[in-house]
Amino acid sequence: MGFELQLEGSTLLSATMLSPLLGVIALMFTPAEKTSLARTLATTSGVITLLLSLLLLNGFDSSVPAFQFGELVPWLPDFEV
Repeated sequence: MGFELQLEGSTLLSATMLSPLLGVIALMFTPAEKTSLARTLATTSGVITLLLSLLLLNGFDSSVPAFQFGELVPWLPDFEV
């Protein structure tokens, strides 16, 4: 019974890219007087981003020459864009 990743690659990629942004948004609303809270939020955001990127690294297959963890999101489906 090993660890099985429940998130799909594309969801994990989005989460990895958005986690620093969410950390910065949380820091924006932290009062300037609460320096220890700001440090905790920054460190937590960084650690979460690191862990998510390590999960991506774990799922990366270096023997595959194609793109991995790609996301396909139709922007304008009527125009096939």
